[in-house]
Amino acid sequence: MKVDTVRIDALLRELGKSMLEAQTQINRDVTDRRPGPEGLRIGVTISETEIDVKMVFEDDSSGGAIRLVSAGAARLADLDPGVLSSIRARLLAVPEEEVRPPVRKMADVVDEVFARRDVRRLRNIFGELLAETAYVSAAGRWIVDIKNYYCMV
Repeated sequence: MKVDTVRIDALLRELGKSMLEAQTQINRDVTDRRPGPEGLRIGVTISETEIDVKMVFEDDSSGGAIRLVSAGAARLADLDPGVLSSIRARLLAVPEEEVRPPVRKMADVVDEVFARRDVRRLRNIFGELLAETAYVSAAGRWIVDIKNYYCMV
């Protein structure tokens, strides 16, 4: 295989590894950071990512080799637009985890969130608030999303 070609499966595998490394680094940064004044540690979870790759299929005995094409090269006169292909991949993050039931009850967690000073202040400003909850088994934590009731109706 030539240096400027790559197999599709290898490309997607490397993209998945990059996504995992990025999430691992985000989690490490959140764990290392001290909680803010309200005791919250804020992080981001990458649940999915999408990539669109312009390419030209190459003759290869493996059957899956492609040559990646930059946007600049795609505009060059020597590249026949009819041979240009595109692959769009959506990578979903699905953690390998054993399901662990929550230790705390959802109602207790919601009550604790609504008792926070900042959430009480939001209630004074916006009125009725709704709590949407989800349990993340891999992290052993509840996610509580507070929303304005009137924006949801």
